Amino acid sequence: MPGAMRHSLTPRVNRPDAPLAVVDVPIAEQPPAYGSFAFAKESRNLRGAIDGALASYLGSPEHRALMSRYGFTAAEVDRVL
Repeated sequence: MPGAMRHSLTPRVNRPDAPLAVVDVPIAEQPPAYGSFAFAKESRNLRGAIDGALASYLGSPEHRALMSRYGFTAAEVDRVL
């Protein structure tokens, strides 16, 4: 594209000696990550059906069992309810 600015995802400077550290942030200090769905504004019935299904599923024993299989604790599930 003429005149378009191009950006590279490749770093411009290669610094293997740059000091880096991994910092573990305690769960209590992390914001919860929420999933989301998008619907057309006129899809009120669909949105209502999805909201109802999520309301009955999220936090249920089945939901908690599934999430525990992926390493989530009950406290972590509770944070997003």
